[in-house]
Amino acid sequence: MSDFRNETGDVANLTQVGHVESLTINQYAAPSARARVVLLPPFKPSLYPIVGRAGLMDEICAALRGGQRILALVHLPGVGKTTLAAQLAKHAELAALFPDGILWAHLGLTPDLRGQLRKWAAALGVPEPRMKDFETLDHWREAVSSAIGGRRLLLVIDDAWESEAAECFMLGDEACGYLITTRYPGVGASIAQELYEVRKLETDDGLTLLASLAPDAVKAEPEDARQLVAAVDGLPLALVLMGHYLRQQSHTRQRGRIRAALEALHDVEMRYALTQPAEYPSDTPRSLANVIESSYLALGREPSDAPDAIDGEQQREAIQRLAVLRPDPARFTRALAAHLTELPGGALHELCDAGLVEVLQIKPRPDDPSGGERFTIHRTIGEYLRQKLGADQARALHLRVAEYYREQLRERDEQYQSSTSDYRRWYRYEDIDWQDCKDNWLFHMQRAGEYEAVAFAFLIAWFDAFWWWGCFLEFGFCDQLLREWRQRAIRPESELGLRQLADFKDAYPKETENRRGGDWQKVAEVLESVRRRTRLDSEPGTLLEPAQRHLRGLTSIFLAEAARFGRDDPATAETFYRDALAQFRHNEDRWDEAWTLYHLADCLAENGSHGKADELCAEAIELARQEEDPEVQALIACVQADAALTRGDDAAAASHLHAAVCQAYRFQVDPQDPDPYTIRFYPLIAHRVAARLVRLHQQDAPRAASIAQVLHGAWHPGIGTPDGLAAALRDADALAALLFAPTLAAGQLDDEAFVAAYAGEVRAVVPGLLDVWA
Repeated sequence: MSDFRNETGDVANLTQVGHVESLTINQYAAPSARARVVLLPPFKPSLYPIVGRAGLMDEICAALRGGQRILALVHLPGVGKTTLAAQLAKHAELAALFPDGILWAHLGLTPDLRGQLRKWAAALGVPEPRMKDFETLDHWREAVSSAIGGRRLLLVIDDAWESEAAECFMLGDEACGYLITTRYPGVGASIAQELYEVRKLETDDGLTLLASLAPDAVKAEPEDARQLVAAVDGLPLALVLMGHYLRQQSHTRQRGRIRAALEALHDVEMRYALTQPAEYPSDTPRSLANVIESSYLALGREPSDAPDAIDGEQQREAIQRLAVLRPDPARFTRALAAHLTELPGGALHELCDAGLVEVLQIKPRPDDPSGGERFTIHRTIGEYLRQKLGADQARALHLRVAEYYREQLRERDEQYQSSTSDYRRWYRYEDIDWQDCKDNWLFHMQRAGEYEAVAFAFLIAWFDAFWWWGCFLEFGFCDQLLREWRQRAIRPESELGLRQLADFKDAYPKETENRRGGDWQKVAEVLESVRRRTRLDSEPGTLLEPAQRHLRGLTSIFLAEAARFGRDDPATAETFYRDALAQFRHNEDRWDEAWTLYHLADCLAENGSHGKADELCAEAIELARQEEDPEVQALIACVQADAALTRGDDAAAASHLHAAVCQAYRFQVDPQDPDPYTIRFYPLIAHRVAARLVRLHQQDAPRAASIAQVLHGAWHPGIGTPDGLAAALRDADALAALLFAPTLAAGQLDDEAFVAAYAGEVRAVVPGLLDVWA
């Protein structure tokens, strides 16, 4: 921040400028002279730039320019409200809006109201002899108000803890503007026309701020520096304190010393102990600890007359309990807060008004009883307050939260359990609320020390998510679990396991891509390690729990794929597929069983065992119909079509090829509207069917043409043989476009009206298509 005194306006307009108590003031000027008044904060110019605030500054200037007079900068302690206000105070546009000058008052926890008013009176030119006659606060206020008169001043009221104290300085008329900074949203709301939240910095802006203070350290270890920005969640005060420390430690530019300093800052207690001189002489040295502690100790200072109000001790107990919850950007509901604190709902808003909890509004949904209301705690505040909890108390609180999320999961699972189809129940993995409940349950169980149980539960959740979607396309829930579990890994073996899962995910080729690509050896290595560490490599009969059998079944399928596509070893693949089939049958998991039967049948058919594949397909298709899964029905029909073509049964082949494309077409809208995977699956199957006919055409053109005509008639009844069929039979893409319905492009998913119309068309024609060979 550059020197205020040189940038607040034309210096030639100042009269009798001097310094009193480190403040730049105008000692005296007749009101008629309209000399520019400049009274600014006494702290030294900052050594770092203001970053990430340009948009907010423009918004505030526009509001004042548009006629709003009283604005408040609110949000967390340490987020940079005072720094932003100081930057605005010297903004050229505001200097033009308020040409008569700036008055700045710092209040704080124990404000010296008379002292601050005296400085304003002196700056406004009230004679010293006259000030000696002022005996009461009202005398000072009247004198300042009279001295302001009709001047157009910007009055900055910094760090207001109480609305009454701030109102003491609202002494100008309609020509003045007011800029108030407060950590208390309730204080700002009681005074200001508009509140402006000064948010934490985004990662890139936080890194820029850190680099401005410690350029050598950030340049030497950019990734470590970025991790520190994330560790304090972009809180400017924390970044400034760490930046000063890193600058001191890196002045020699020794790489080892820089690394040691960065490593030291990963210690939470170290970060809270860092200090820098106070901005104001009346304040204590600034540190994260004393900035947060002051807000914590001030809880309950102003008694509330709300019927469910609680006293300061109860508020402190409540915020300590809430500190065990996952920090911003995680969110919690009023119901969870009440469950954890055992206090009435109004207590939460008292903590929000104290600036320690943030209230958020998200878009409400019909099934959301909270109306879109959510709360969160900044990471740095939560970490500090958690230090006040004993180990046993913290564990009990984490178990209490886990209990809440377990109940939420039970309720959501019951909603999906109402379906008679195992397949439909799997859709909970796409339910954002279910994902959040599962992730939060895992988090709090781990924090409670239930490591072994939660590690196994994590593996099941991750592999289930990968099995459901991640093996086809990128699935955010897989990445979310890995990312967040990595952040809270507390054991070396868990860090190793997370790296292995990440390697597995990267090595596994998507099933929509070349199956013989990827790194199947790495896939097998990771799976074998997982099975050893979880004792899933023992004899199947020793696996007594359904969860054990389920995870064994999933890993067996992936090991079968590795043997089949990575080593071209169908015999070993068959062994693993059959092991998975046994586990799922034992658990009566019909949907998993149907999919395993498909994979096994496809493997056998690929290696010429069409008779065995046909038997498995008959069993699989019956399960798939019971489960109402169009996707697996489409894939099974492809295997059945291959078997029919091999034995020369063209009528059966045509029926199965039609069923494959029809079920893929249906899959786009059943059971849910089109999504990035389902709209990709349909053209994939259509191309796969067309490619079979193109290959057949190379061997037996009349057979291929006959089957193609049958398929065209099913999809385009009454049209007859299409023009260009002979040419299309030489190109799979052209043939698919000629025979089947148009596809939906990924870019069209953003057009809700277009997607709705497309989905309606698909739903309208699917029943007729299914009836062709019913």
